[in-house]
Amino acid sequence: MHSVYSMITHASAWLRPYQYQIAMALVATILVIYGNAINRRVKLMIKNQWFIIRFPVFVLVCTFGYGALTVLATDLLARLLACMGAVALVLIVFLSFVLLGFLASRERQI
Repeated sequence: MHSVYSMITHASAWLRPYQYQIAMALVATILVIYGNAINRRVKLMIKNQWFIIRFPVFVLVCTFGYGALTVLATDLLARLLACMGAVALVLIVFLSFVLLGFLASRERQI
């Protein structure tokens, strides 16, 4: 049991400097998986509007919306990861990437 805890502690120490990058990877992956669904929903909401309204809305959603969501969610998730203990950090990061892989396969992204 001590060797397992030691391995987890070493893995946590290796992950700590990369918390922001890990958070960015998780947020970006979620946006890749669900970006088409979000775009479809926005299209349905504005499909009856004039082009002069549809185009700016779509640009705002894709540039500012996704950009702001990426920046804010990454910062929030990185702060959350920083508060976790060694075991929790390793387990959450590992399980998050496994879950995202599962969701990607379910959404036919893989």
